Amino acid sequence: MKEKFVFLFFIFTVLFSLLGFSLISNLAVANSLNFGYLLLEKMQVESPTDMVVMLAPSSDFDSVSEDRVLKLSFPGNAGDWCITENSLDVIGVDSSAVDYEEWTIDEVLPGSLTANCFQDESGDYIKIEGLDALSSGLGYGVRIGNNPEVFSTTSELGEHIVVMELEEGDQRELLAFKINLLESDDILISAMVSDTISIICTLEEDSVDFGVLYKGGVYSNSSFGITTESTEAFYWAVYGQGGPDTANAGLYNSEGGGYLLSSLGIEGRVNLITGEGFGMVVDTSEGNVPDDFSSEEVGIFGAIGKGTEQAKLFLYSSPTEEIVNTQVTYGARASSLALTGPYSETLTYVCGGYLGE
Repeated sequence: MKEKFVFLFFIFTVLFSLLGFSLISNLAVANSLNFGYLLLEKMQVESPTDMVVMLAPSSDFDSVSEDRVLKLSFPGNAGDWCITENSLDVIGVDSSAVDYEEWTIDEVLPGSLTANCFQDESGDYIKIEGLDALSSGLGYGVRIGNNPEVFSTTSELGEHIVVMELEEGDQRELLAFKINLLESDDILISAMVSDTISIICTLEEDSVDFGVLYKGGVYSNSSFGITTESTEAFYWAVYGQGGPDTANAGLYNSEGGGYLLSSLGIEGRVNLITGEGFGMVVDTSEGNVPDDFSSEEVGIFGAIGKGTEQAKLFLYSSPTEEIVNTQVTYGARASSLALTGPYSETLTYVCGGYLGE
């Protein structure tokens, strides 16, 4: 018996000590087959299955005999494996999916083969008859067909013994396997192919001019559109350069060193009706707008972060429509103490997409 035994489909162990007493008695007078394997194409309980057997005799089975038999025994209760005592399809084969190194089928099992399933008080068995002469050391292959009305794996989960036995008169050789039946031997592998995820982000304008802001006067506003075309969810974020000594973006006067501060205000909003500042609000067809950029009150705008670390998410969506149109409105108001002169601000827009769930 080979020490190394590689088998992809079930855990294989040569097992003599766990067999019943009557089977031990039989093993005591039998030699071991040289090597072999048993491929059950279903390792699930209560499943009809094709089987491929490869066996290599340790000695020649070449006498003139009509009682040469290959037997597969499944110790247990009668009817666990053989549903009915009936015939099974059988054919010699010269290869199988698990051929590997010395465990490779060399020749088809020769003869006019027949196979039948039998129930027995010590367990069920399959008997293959009609074998021609066999030579020692050669690996012979045979396939037993799937017949759900005759043979099925047992309903009992876990370990089971299977005995492969070659008989010819008093000459007998065998191997014993231990297999493990599973609740389910199927793994569902799935995939979905879709178009490449793409996002097209468009800014309608590249500058906004409020015109003249008067000290202590009313606020001024101006708007432009942005468009997002996406096969998946998307986001827009924004941040500004702002003045040198503030954490928030705001219209900045480089000559005078002052700026119209974009304070966080109440709940992250800038009230341009009651105080000076600079901010923005968005109105969109399909997108979602965070609270601090959304208000039905004219003159209240969301605050804008100064740098990339303070960038503010102001629009995101899982659109029902692929194209989302958004209106962005900017506003500013100068206090009565504002420095005169030109003010400016540079805002940077970031647009991207969400991948996966």
